[in-house]
Amino acid sequence: MKRKIKSLSELADLRKRIISNRDPNKPVVTICIGTGCTALGARKIVEVLLEEIKAQNLNDRVEVKETGCLGFCELGPRVILFLRGYHTLKSSPKMCLKLSQRL
Repeated sequence: MKRKIKSLSELADLRKRIISNRDPNKPVVTICIGTGCTALGARKIVEVLLEEIKAQNLNDRVEVKETGCLGFCELGPRVILFLRGYHTLKSSPKMCLKLSQRL
């Protein structure tokens, strides 16, 4: 069930709950699928990355999240690998294969 966030304190509480539910040792790959990044091939990147994660049997060890616009649309698609400090601009499916080696 969705509910509106009515204050900054409610937003801060939601953020704390989300962070507390995350495994601090599990990498999170965030891929922008905003309009600009989608036009530049973000969906193919998601597809290739998910296939590679499955091929390497990493499904339980890596979380992949599609997100809205991260800004800098002209430099998309944007991919961020949280926990490893890896951030790419102008990403490609080939780059995602290299990224999967860092997981």
